[in-house]
Amino acid sequence: MDKRQAMERVNADLGHALLDRGNTAFSDVNAAKPVWWFNIDPRKFSNDLHLLCAGSPGLIWLTFEANTFPSPESTFRFRSDKGMVDLEISCGADRYMRDVKSGGSGYDFRRHVRREWS
Repeated sequence: MDKRQAMERVNADLGHALLDRGNTAFSDVNAAKPVWWFNIDPRKFSNDLHLLCAGSPGLIWLTFEANTFPSPESTFRFRSDKGMVDLEISCGADRYMRDVKSGGSGYDFRRHVRREWS
C-alpha cells in the first residue's frame, strides 16, 4: 500500500475527500526496526494533520486537530539540519504507538487513532 492508496481507502470510507497530499503523511513499517518513521514540517501542525501508518495488511489513521501541538519542535525530536519533526512511532508490542525516536518524548499516540483497518 502506498500513500495514494491509503488516502483513497480512508476517503472512500468517509464518503468524501478529507485527506490529501498536503494534510497527510504516510509511513510503512521500517524494514530495520518495528516503527513508522515520519519527517514532518512543524508548520503542518498548525492545521489539521493526518498520519497513515501502514502494515501488512493493516492501516492505522491518526488525526491531530490544528494546534494540538502549538510547538511541535519542543514536544518531539526536531532535526534542525532538515527543519523537520522526526517521529518514530513504535509498532512493537512493548511500546506500541509511542514515540521511540532517540531524543524523543515517548509520547503516546493512541489517543489520536481515529480508525484501524486490518
